[in-house]
Amino acid sequence: PSFPCTPLFGFLAVCAPPRNDLQTPEYKVVNTFEVNGEKFEERAYGVDNWVCTKQLITDITNGGGMFQKLFSYITGANDKEMKIEMTSPVTTMRNKYYKGEIHEQCFYVYLENPPKPTDEDVYIVKREAMNVYTRTVMKRMSEKDWLAESEHLEKLIGSQKLDIKKNVWYEAGYSAPFSVIQKNE
Repeated sequence: PSFPCTPLFGFLAVCAPPRNDLQTPEYKVVNTFEVNGEKFEERAYGVDNWVCTKQLITDITNGGGMFQKLFSYITGANDKEMKIEMTSPVTTMRNKYYKGEIHEQCFYVYLENPPKPTDEDVYIVKREAMNVYTRTVMKRMSEKDWLAESEHLEKLIGSQKLDIKKNVWYEAGYSAPFSVIQKNE
């Protein structure tokens, strides 16, 4: 397979898959679709625990601070002062709202009984089993990129006459923010 390359010093490039040594939720690939050479998957995820925070995003707010609230939880801002290993992906459920979008950002929590958050804006969610359609994008994503990818994936899904929930979508980031090569879905 070909991997993204990162130029170094203008004449040398490193080509390698991004590493992800973090725990991730388990899933099963139900189906793979191909439309004009572009592939996407249907995945079945089981019931899992997530720690989340939510914010209304408008033209004047940008979701800043959500990641830090969740990071504080895993570094001890919980009722047991427990440190919990970072996991991936960091998901953001984006729900269209008449005043903007409601973003719910979450970290996967591998613990069966996670400690309670001490920040009132942070909460534990037991996500029900669900199927999702997704594809991997290997690049750093801007807001413009996320919106374009969401629209494009929706068209690919629509071309297969598949049912999806309207006005709600997830973005998932698997890489550390400082990683040169970013894995996103």
